Amino acid sequence: MMKTRILSLVFIASIFSTFISCNKDEEMDGRGKANIYLTDAPIDDANIAGIIISVSSIEVNGPAGWQIIKSFDEPLSVDLLSYQNGEKLLISEEKLAAGTYSALRLNLNIPLEGEGEPSSPTSYVLFADGTSKSLYLPNDNAQEEYKIAGSFTVPMNGVTNLTLDFDVRKALVTNSQSEAYMLKPTIRLVSAEEAGTIQGVLSESIDVHHAVVFAYPKETFSNGEIIKPKANNLRFANAASSTVVNDNNQFTLAFMNKGDYDLYVVGYDESGNFEGIIGAYYGLNVAAMSTTEIAL
Repeated sequence: MMKTRILSLVFIASIFSTFISCNKDEEMDGRGKANIYLTDAPIDDANIAGIIISVSSIEVNGPAGWQIIKSFDEPLSVDLLSYQNGEKLLISEEKLAAGTYSALRLNLNIPLEGEGEPSSPTSYVLFADGTSKSLYLPNDNAQEEYKIAGSFTVPMNGVTNLTLDFDVRKALVTNSQSEAYMLKPTIRLVSAEEAGTIQGVLSESIDVHHAVVFAYPKETFSNGEIIKPKANNLRFANAASSTVVNDNNQFTLAFMNKGDYDLYVVGYDESGNFEGIIGAYYGLNVAAMSTTEIAL
């Protein structure tokens, strides 16, 4: 039988959320409401058409300790690559005790690396040619809590909107020996009320097969980000987010926590090989609940 694995997010720094009011006709009884969404950043590999995960339940750690806030009658199947460039999927809409929450946990139906091929995998990688391979969780961190910056608060008689950004570009790795695909718990927590969007266009045509825009918190980029990676590592590992430039030279970076960012435009050839940084924009300010438009 497929075992349920736990993917944990522990939020260790406050993000000073603001909240919208609940509908006056809805009785909250001194509680608040948390809407939880899933989204994803693009993946580099053009041969991958889908990343499907199966979620059985959602837990939070708050004023009453750990509690399950959502248990799906049938596991929720989500193709993460279907929710990019600002698209998101509502996975939970629950009333919770008002207060501060320090952790959120997704229970995933994914086997541990080395447990063998499931007879009917529910979490898998789908390729462009229609074939697929099972997803696994790495043995070394499958049961550990994955820490990211941020915490969230559920306001009394109010609503907080949270987006869990699965950065599959960072999360999906392969075992060099078994060639198994593993999903590392690499997720950002974003409060909608404290986040904005960047919409941009490249003003000149680009002489590469495709381009990706990487966003870094201001002055955090270093040349080490472009060094050829070792096994299971990747370039631009410390980027806060990334997105692909479309055929019209336009791009969208959604769910960006407010603050100042440096953007780097990176070129790749038709095989997905890194060609170099072809453009940059420094000190771009993102304000909460607004869209910043730029031309590079």
